[in-house]
Amino acid sequence: MISDLLDLTPTELDQLKKQNVGDLTGLTSQQAIERYPRLHQIWRSSSNEAPIPNAEPFSTFRSRMVAAFDRISTQHRDSCVAVVCHGGVLKTYLNHLVGLATHYSPFHFANGSVGGVETSPDQPRVLWLNSTCHLRRSL
Repeated sequence: MISDLLDLTPTELDQLKKQNVGDLTGLTSQQAIERYPRLHQIWRSSSNEAPIPNAEPFSTFRSRMVAAFDRISTQHRDSCVAVVCHGGVLKTYLNHLVGLATHYSPFHFANGSVGGVETSPDQPRVLWLNSTCHLRRSL
């Protein structure tokens, strides 16, 4: 665990939890398509508010997640901070940084990958993404 290696105490933020997908929770993509074919069509059309039964609206998810990253950035303005979270949270934040308002994201993350973002009030910068070099074993 990262915190053990760096001798740090992690802080859990509920705001950075992945989106509640309601009735789709626990389903594979294929199961979701089979059970909710119309919903899948709506979602794939890049609609921001696909009507997933009992789910957290995308706009609510995006707002709470961006607020959390903004809070982290403000509280740790001159520090280096590691945020460990679900890929959907990271995709949504990066979409926000580059001005994409949709739930669809062109970004993809391998499990365990890391990236770097430099935040500032006037111009955040994405430095690097999806690095897995730390996972490779030396031969």
